[in-house]
Amino acid sequence: MTVDSRRNSDRLGLLLAILLALTGLLGALIAWRLSEADRASGDAAEIGRLAELLPDQAGVLQQMLQRVREAEVSISINGQAREAPSTGMLSIVSISPVALQADGSLAAGAAVADGAIVPTKGAAGFRLTLSGTGVAGQAVAVRVRRDGLIDNGYSQLWSWPGVDTVPVDLITPFGRANFDANPGHYEIETYLTGSLAGKLGLTVAPATP
Repeated sequence: MTVDSRRNSDRLGLLLAILLALTGLLGALIAWRLSEADRASGDAAEIGRLAELLPDQAGVLQQMLQRVREAEVSISINGQAREAPSTGMLSIVSISPVALQADGSLAAGAAVADGAIVPTKGAAGFRLTLSGTGVAGQAVAVRVRRDGLIDNGYSQLWSWPGVDTVPVDLITPFGRANFDANPGHYEIETYLTGSLAGKLGLTVAPATP
């Protein structure tokens, strides 16, 4: 092996070592960010439970809860716990349970009201219809919480297209596999550039024997 070949080999080894070190650092950073997001979700759930136990302080605690949830969404959108300036308006038009068809398509049932009780049988997920005015190109996020804890299988993030209304199918991989939605109380929240834009709740009732 010549001197030049040995030098090139040493340089290649050094570059490989640096690459491996950076890969490990990136993996550690990703793991840390995921653990922080999970902890924030758990902390938010604890604040919600505390508001139930202390009704006299519920107003203040609910405001804290909203700020924690907005911070979590802002981090996923902007990389920091501060929402970007937003113009326009984003609102929830309706929500309907959806059933998985034999061909893999989703059929929406009748729209239900905020606070409705929906039977789990045949409800693979939900179809949320959103309306936007002056929000084209802005980041829209959807978060779904079941019994106070976020269900990341429903989480969505996208940029609003140049249309007035958008149907959003909220369905997990389990729903796509034709499993019914889990029973429980669901909170569906929409965010515009990290700020809470709208929310509603419904309860999925367990199947009766």
